[in-house]
Amino acid sequence: MKMRPKSKTGQERPAAWDGAAPTSPDGLPDEDTATYQEITSRLEAFCRERGMKLSADRGPLLADLVQMRKLWGDYYCPCQPERSPETVCVCEAVKDGLVDVMGACFCGLIVG
Repeated sequence: MKMRPKSKTGQERPAAWDGAAPTSPDGLPDEDTATYQEITSRLEAFCRERGMKLSADRGPLLADLVQMRKLWGDYYCPCQPERSPETVCVCEAVKDGLVDVMGACFCGLIVG
């Protein structure tokens, strides 16, 4: 039986995932490039406002977020087991100070 690849956080990727996560928009299908750029811009703005930054290893995590949007309709955190408004990136825990306390968000995408 073929196993589905896992995300950087160890969570099994959705069945529709068909390969390794790209590290840049260049590796994404054309229809996904705008989505990748949208979430990247949103996260960079959030980080600038809060004095945080995106992880150097953000490419695969951003690609996971693109897949979540494609499959489930929003940028749900790929490391959270549930899809709810509280787990849409930037998740409520990060907005409430998780990075300040722990040094990074749950999946390691946003760091202090």
